[in-house]
Amino acid sequence: MGTNYYIRTVITRSCETCGKGQEYEEMHIGKSSMGWKFKFNANSTGRHSIRDMVELIEENEGFIFDEYGNEVSCNHIFSTILRSQGGKSEESHDTRFVSGFVFNYFDFC
Repeated sequence: MGTNYYIRTVITRSCETCGKGQEYEEMHIGKSSMGWKFKFNANSTGRHSIRDMVELIEENEGFIFDEYGNEVSCNHIFSTILRSQGGKSEESHDTRFVSGFVFNYFDFC
């Protein structure tokens, strides 16, 4: 079982009061999968180092959601990433290890 994480950017709001009709764009940060290292989506984010990914996540506090629509704090996603560091990983044509973290360079979900 895995969970995808996204940064949501609101692009339109139909109702300022209730938010109904709100449209947004999503940038896929990465995926946490049971027993595997967290896989960052370098293709979607354009970020290619752990420092850049940390900055991106911190800059978007309050706009990070999991695939189920739940808002996720920076602390939650960082602890998820760090807990997964002991997991399995494979380097392939679409992934690279950067400072011990896994970055994916092709679309995935």
